[in-house]
Amino acid sequence: MPANSHLVLNVLLYFMTLTLGSTASIAGLANKYIAAHFSVENYVIGYCFTVYSVAYAGSVFSVGWMLEKFSVRSLLRVYCGLGALAIICFANAPSLVVFSIFLFLFGCGMGILLPTAFHVTLLLYDAKVRAAKSIAVTFFYAVGSIVGPILAGLAFDRGVTWQGVYYAIAAMLLAVVLGTFIPELKGFEPKKTNRGDEKVDWNLNVYLAGLSVFCFMISEFIFGYWIIQYLMDSLAVGVVLASAALSAWWGCITTGRLAGSFILSRVSLAQYIIVSAAVGSLAYFGLLAAATYTQALVLIVIMGFAYSSLYPTLISFGTFQTPKPSPRTTSFFLASGSAGIIFSVLLSSSLKQYFDYGAVLAAGASLIGAVALVTAAVAYRNKKRPFAHGA
Repeated sequence: MPANSHLVLNVLLYFMTLTLGSTASIAGLANKYIAAHFSVENYVIGYCFTVYSVAYAGSVFSVGWMLEKFSVRSLLRVYCGLGALAIICFANAPSLVVFSIFLFLFGCGMGILLPTAFHVTLLLYDAKVRAAKSIAVTFFYAVGSIVGPILAGLAFDRGVTWQGVYYAIAAMLLAVVLGTFIPELKGFEPKKTNRGDEKVDWNLNVYLAGLSVFCFMISEFIFGYWIIQYLMDSLAVGVVLASAALSAWWGCITTGRLAGSFILSRVSLAQYIIVSAAVGSLAYFGLLAAATYTQALVLIVIMGFAYSSLYPTLISFGTFQTPKPSPRTTSFFLASGSAGIIFSVLLSSSLKQYFDYGAVLAAGASLIGAVALVTAAVAYRNKKRPFAHGA
């Protein structure tokens, strides 16, 4: 495929992940406005968005099988069209029950974006640059996570309703549908194979790699969700400084992904994961001993860079655990991450109920440390498996 065709496809893929990042990040911002609309407490809307998360995780997992049966363009049209229609319906829902039903369908529709972006990237590029290109995909997710809340906040400040903000997301999904008409997507049709060729070699390493993604997402969620409250409680800082620390973390993650591609061209995926996860774990544990805000901020910056490219690298590392990459295995790793986010809510809330913020962060630090250990075990097993050369 010519280089200009790659460029056109990459623009579409980056826009897809930008849309997903924007959507995920504005949910918390819109929470209070939706709660006021339905005259309920904020936590009730939080439970509703748990329904969205469950639907999203299930959709991500199923897309792997769907990509083996249907073309990329047809799936994007159906799923993104469903997501846009669901937004219109839940924005005009007469009751919270109806709102939740269409929010579930919205989660189902959004589940197509990230698996498809990774799937097309894996098919476009060979093993040498696959991880670097995957980092670029998640970079735009991070950009959406930063820009989305800023634009939504400005919209709310100027009197735009929460429905209006979500209509903008619907418009972005419809733009993806229009993007599927580019001729460059014609080549991504499911391959016809014999029955014996459809079998995927899911060895122990595949499940261990999935466990690493699961642990990573729990660790990342715990930090992002609880660090502000930990800093305010343990170091007695105000909400502005605590929020600034979290923003610094996200900023380092975003900029770190720009450097990740350069680093991965010089070291193996396993080496990168092990070192980054170990550094992240040490800095994470260091937070528990930080005596001043400055010390905590330095450690948070180190964590941000350590975490920056771990997620896409873990996904790419997982795809090397089978002789050939497939949409089914990619979706499995993405779904493992989604399951980690859902489980992290239960785990961290339970720890906070019986212990304190320190115990919650200690769990997050331990889990990112576990990522380094599990990856080391997989790398050791890979020495006997020649097809895992890219890992």
